[in-house]
Amino acid sequence: MKKLDLKDLGVEEMNNVELRTIEGGGLSDASGLIGSIESILNDIVGFAQKTLQSVLGIIGGLL
Repeated sequence: MKKLDLKDLGVEEMNNVELRTIEGGGLSDASGLIGSIESILNDIVGFAQKTLQSVLGIIGGLL
């Protein structure tokens, strides 16, 4: 098999800054995602609490 020399084909290596820019960022971009996840979890917990209070109220009314 013939070994390809990528430099002859115009292929260049990328540094870390270029990789982060092309791939959409690094850990600094994760803060927005973490904030969104936190908001969703807060909504779920709030909904579960209200549902549990309603169910317990109905059960208490039946007793």
